[in-house]
Amino acid sequence: MTQEPLIDRVALVTGGSRGIGRGIALTLAARGASVVVTYQNSRDAASALVQEISAMGRRSLAMQSDVADLDSNREILSRLQGEFGRLDILVNNAGLFPPTQQIADVPPDCWQRVMQVNFFGCLYASQAAIPIMRSQGCGCIINISSATAKRLPVNHAAYVTSKAALEALVVIMAKEEGAHGIRVNAVRPGITDTDMVSDFIKTPQAQTMIGSLTLGRIGQPKDIAAMVAFLASDEASWVTGQILGVDGGGPTV
Repeated sequence: MTQEPLIDRVALVTGGSRGIGRGIALTLAARGASVVVTYQNSRDAASALVQEISAMGRRSLAMQSDVADLDSNREILSRLQGEFGRLDILVNNAGLFPPTQQIADVPPDCWQRVMQVNFFGCLYASQAAIPIMRSQGCGCIINISSATAKRLPVNHAAYVTSKAALEALVVIMAKEEGAHGIRVNAVRPGITDTDMVSDFIKTPQAQTMIGSLTLGRIGQPKDIAAMVAFLASDEASWVTGQILGVDGGGPTV
């Protein structure tokens, strides 16, 4: 097998400047892809990532975007198509992890913002990408979900609900777009060492979860990135409509 299974592919990773998104962008680039990353506030981190990818000999750009805004997504995809001429891989990674709260205490604006970023952000980016992929007769959309969508833990209802809705979207979109040569899947990470959940990782609840993982350690961005890279490759050409867990075996509590 070639060491660069994604050579000549063009990938877009939303929220790619840090955490899991950064790990995904670096892994896709290492396997041959040109990589565009979007960011909202982390301009310096995004610029540093582009420099790191460029040092690999890959083309890379960083674009500021609000994933929760449909027009912003359309603008990003239009710019990407104009620059690269195609889009092979869309990784909907950008997400929001709100503070721990019981359902009765979550304010309406928190529900709305979490759904707007975690669900509608993926929907809008996919809607903007699909016409490009249809015109090519191929493409791959990979959404980053969460193991919480399966476990349904308490005190995280807004986040869990947004990810559960995203997983339903994946299956339906895969059915609709298969005839156009577009594969749609999701990766369901378990608890992963990123700054987005750095405060939560310190809590007794998180430490209990980590201690109960079958493989005995917290996940790293590279663990999630490896599955994304597989799904983006031709090795996964008969894989669509799937929700694949990458969670160290999952907590037993």
